[in-house]
This record gives sequence, structure tokens and C-alpha cells, in this order.
Amino acid sequence: LDEYKSLVDKYKDVRNDFEGKMKVSCHHFQELEEEHICQMKDFIDTFAKSWENEHALLGQVHKEFKQSCDEMTVQKLITAFIEKKGTGREKPGPIEFVEPDLSSLMVNRPMSPEP
Repeated sequence: LDEYKSLVDKYKDVRNDFEGKMKVSCHHFQELEEEHICQMKDFIDTFAKSWENEHALLGQVHKEFKQSCDEMTVQKLITAFIEKKGTGREKPGPIEFVEPDLSSLMVNRPMSPEP
């Protein structure tokens, strides 16, 4: 009976020691997990803010593009094309045919048979 009581007391001591160490370990792991979750939440918050800023900038670009399209008329497009591709503001004069002077050309042709 004394031996049994001794084993029960020993079990109680081992169990208390185990529970104490388990509580410390669990507390430590919970702190690590909370820190990890906090870091992940910060990361997600930062990502969401940057996405929101990007969305706002994209919305602004879209608004400016739409405004530019609304301001653009057919006449403005034609005028811009003419200014970019035009060759001048004055109409060129008429072209006159000039008879070329062929007297300076050689009479002998190398490919033709000579008489």
C-alpha cells in the first residue's frame, strides 16, 4: 500500500511538472502565433491600401481619358491629322511639262546591232 501511495504521489509530481511545462510551451506558441497573425494582418492591410491607391490612380486615369475623349471632336481629329501630315499651308503651283534635251545622250547603244 505504501508503494502504491508513493507511485500515486510520484505520478502527481510528474503530472504537475508536465502540466506546468505544457502551459509554458502553449503560452510561448500562442505568443508566436499571435505575432505571426499580426504580421500577416499588417501585410494584408498594406496590400489592401496599395491596391486601393492603385485603383484610385487607375480611376483617375480612366476619368482623364474619358474627359479627353469627350473633348475630342471629328473636326479636332481632322485638324490634328492635317497639321501632323500636311506638307505646307500654300497650294503648290501647276506642273508644266518640260521637253528634255536628249542631244547630249550617246547615240550608240551597246545592245543594238550596228548597221
